[in-house]
Amino acid sequence: MPNTTHGLPYPSSSDPVAQGAAAIQALAQALDGKLPVPMVQARASVAQGVNNNAWTNLILGTEDLDTDNQHDPAVKPNRLTCKFPGWYLVFAGAQAGTLNASGSRLIDVRKNENDTAQGGTSTLVTFSLPATADTFAAGSASGLVQLALNEYISMQFYQSSGAVFNIVARMGWLKVA
Repeated sequence: MPNTTHGLPYPSSSDPVAQGAAAIQALAQALDGKLPVPMVQARASVAQGVNNNAWTNLILGTEDLDTDNQHDPAVKPNRLTCKFPGWYLVFAGAQAGTLNASGSRLIDVRKNENDTAQGGTSTLVTFSLPATADTFAAGSASGLVQLALNEYISMQFYQSSGAVFNIVARMGWLKVA
C-alpha cells in the first residue's frame, strides 16, 4: 500500500514495488516546508489624504509579511508584484478616517493598473464604505486572481465627499496568499 508525504505518493519498504522508495521518500522529506507559498501583507503606515472625485493609490508603507520580495516600499509602495505565477487569494480592507455623510467611497483592487489610477479597466475586487457622520466606516473584500510573473496588484480609493478624505493610518491593507 503506498504512503504519502505532503500529497506525494511513495511505496512503503514492504511493498513489492519498493524499488526507489527510499529515494522518493527522501525527496518528499527534503521538500517538507520548502514548497513555495508566496505571501505578502502590506498596509498603510500613515494616514493618507484622498482628494475629492479622484482615484488615489493607497500607499502601503509597511510590510507585515513578505515571503517572496513581492512588495518594495521604497520603489513602488502601492504595488504587490508577482514573483511566482499562479492563483492568489487577495484580501483588501480599509477604514475611513474622516466623518462625512456626503458622497460615496469606493475601493478597488486592480491588476496591472497604471500609477495614475484613473480607470477601472482591470478591477478585480471592489467594495464601498458607507457615508456616515457618526461612525468611521470600514469595509473589506476578497477574490481570486491569476497572476503571471511580474504582474502586479494595487489598491485605489475614491471618494466624493466634497473635501479631502483620510484613510486611517494602519488600517488600509492588502494581502496575497
